[in-house]
This record gives sequence, structure tokens and C-alpha cells, in this order.
Amino acid sequence: MSEDLRNSLKLWAGSIAFIGISWVVLRSNLLGDVPTEWFWIGIGVAAIWNLGQFGWGLWQRRASKLG
Repeated sequence: MSEDLRNSLKLWAGSIAFIGISWVVLRSNLLGDVPTEWFWIGIGVAAIWNLGQFGWGLWQRRASKLG
């Protein structure tokens, strides 16, 4: 199994798990009195953080191939 395939599988599994856990937390009211808006703000911050890390990794890969 190539490294790219392994990373893709990890990304898909992580995304599905993240969505599933988020759905369970929202549906079961595990957060208690935390407003739903705060939950979605947290999800947005996590998504932006992950996209930033992804972009940084692509930039580093590009820089390492050029140098």
C-alpha cells in the first residue's frame, strides 16, 4: 500500500469519524446548555485549522521538491 493511499484512507476515516461524533454530540445533547452556535463555531475553527495544516504540508512538499 502506497503512502498516498494510506494517507487518503486516514483522511476519509477521520472525516467520517469527525462527522459521526459531531452528529452524536448534537443529537444526544452531551454538551448540555452550550448553545448550538458555539458548537458550530468550534467545528468551523477546527475545519479552518485542518485546512491550514493541509496547505502548509503541500507548501512544504513543494518546497522540498524544488530544493
